[in-house]
Parts: sequence; C-alpha cells; structure tokens
Amino acid sequence: MIGGKYRVDAQIGRGAMGAVFAAENTRTSRPVALKLVHAGDDAEVRERLLREARACGRISHPNVIEVIDVGETDKGEPFLVMPLLMGEPLSRRIKDGRLGVDEALAIARDVASGLAAAHAVGVVHRDLKPHNIFLHRAAPDREEEVKLLDFGVSRIATDRALTQTGVAIGSPAYMSPEQARGQKVDQRTDVWSFGVLCFQMLSGSLPFPGKTQYEQLERITLGEIPALPPVRADIDAPMSELIRRCLDRDLTTRVADIRECASILEQLQSPASPAPEPRAVAPVPGPRDDVSDGEATIVQPSAERPRAPTAPPMGLTTSILAVLAATALVVLIYLMIR
Repeated sequence: MIGGKYRVDAQIGRGAMGAVFAAENTRTSRPVALKLVHAGDDAEVRERLLREARACGRISHPNVIEVIDVGETDKGEPFLVMPLLMGEPLSRRIKDGRLGVDEALAIARDVASGLAAAHAVGVVHRDLKPHNIFLHRAAPDREEEVKLLDFGVSRIATDRALTQTGVAIGSPAYMSPEQARGQKVDQRTDVWSFGVLCFQMLSGSLPFPGKTQYEQLERITLGEIPALPPVRADIDAPMSELIRRCLDRDLTTRVADIRECASILEQLQSPASPAPEPRAVAPVPGPRDDVSDGEATIVQPSAERPRAPTAPPMGLTTSILAVLAATALVVLIYLMIR
C-alpha cells in the first residue's frame, strides 16, 4: 500500500527516474496510474519534484494528463497519481514511418493546445517527444485523445543529467540548441521540440539524425536546418514555414508563443469554405401573404385573376336608349288611336 490508500497491481512502464504502476485507490475503487520516482537520498531533488508536480496540478486541459495526487512513500520517495490511460504512446504509432497528413495535423494541434495551457501557468515541459505523448481511447466507441505526459518529472530528470559528469541525458533528438548547450531555457525550448515533432510526423524521419548522441547534438547546434519534404500540396507551404520558424536557432525570431502554432494548425484543419450562394433576386411586389417575416423571398407568378366585365362604349349605349324610347312612343300612339 502506498500513501495509505493506493494498492499497486502491476508495473506498466519504466523510465530514467522511476517506474509507473497500475494501481487502485482503495477508498474510491478508482483505477489509477502511480508513478514512483526514485530520488535516492537527494532531498533537493525530492523537494523540487514535489514542487513541480504541484505546479503541474494547476494545468487543467483535456490534452494534458491530470495530476490527481502527489505524496511520498514511507521511505520518502515521491509519487504522482494520474488517471490510468488506455492506448499507446505516439512513439509506437510513428515507429513504422510518417503519419497520414490529417492525423499528424490533428495530433500536432492538440499537442500545441496542451503546451499552451502549461505555458499559461508558467510550466515548461523541456522533454517533449513522442514517448511523452499518449494517444488515449477511453472506450472502443470513443474518439482518440492526445495526452501530454511527464511535466515536471522530465525537467528534474534533465537537470540531473546535465549537471552530472558522465550521465547520459537520453535521446537529444528533440532538444533545442540552448538546452543542448546547458543554457537557461523558457517556453521557446518547447516550441523547438514541437517543430521537430511535426517534422517527424509528416516526413517519417528526424530533422537532425545521428548515429551517436554527440553527432545529434552537433547537428542540432551547428548543422543545416532541413526543409520539410513535400507531403501534400495544400499544406506544404504553410507547414514548411511553421516548422522553419519553430526550428530557428535565433530565439528572437523563433515562434515565441505556441498558441500561434495551435491557431495555424486549426486553420489548416478547417474544411474548405463553401461556394458562395447565388445572389438573391429582389422580390416582385405582391400581396402581403407572399412576404415572409424579415426574409427576402422570390414571389412565384400567381394564377391569373378573372377580369370584371368590360362596360360597352358610351356612344353605343346612347343609341340603344334612343331606339327604345322611339319604339315606346310608337306603341303608345297606336294604343291611343285604337
């Protein structure tokens, strides 16, 4: 039992800083993932990790893994409790090559949105890579969700590696030049890593490959910045430009706010604008029943109405009356003679 309420079931992952276990909160019967961090006797590392974990607990976003609880074991080792996810890491999805364009854009958009939420509360990931991006599906009939993992923990792990001689720092393929040199970093280091991630998802290869870590670091800091190879005509130009701006070694001209990346990706994913509708024809004036409330309508030609009888011309009428009057007079005289 860990923390007085978490029963550990099985180990489901391991990293440089510790291991992840499937566990259960015995008080609520909720399945969780428990990350046990091996800090050893380093009290400063334990304290910093707990501080970072609490900071990450302030991030509330659907694309960032939620930190449910933070604590220490009876031996003083820190642990983090998170929801138990179902699915696979992005590293497994891209193992066999590039992703489809639509899938890559959707994942990139969600990653950028999650990073923006973290940066908004002052948290920098510093270790963004496919292994720390999880594609979660809660149920077979549910849509896939992107979840960013290892905020805070990754920062401590990187700091420890960079400050100890002879300690491997893991794969540097996604590190920014300033991070590779051990310089102070801010949210723009995540922007660089994001550019590397987009390049890999769309092309199927890393922009700065190398057979050794030293070769990779040399290419990141000094090598030529590669252009994204053509993937699809409608996104080639905007994505090439976005990745180029993310992979800018000059911090003053690199994309400064990851929200800009999320906005561009959202626009690229938006459906094409519908064709304009035909211009409305001005309605023909007609009876009130032919006009809708506030809307221009096309009035259909109405059936021809019956016409009133046409009065005969005035001259003809006078002649007829004169004939009738003369006839009446003749009849009257005849009757008087008789």
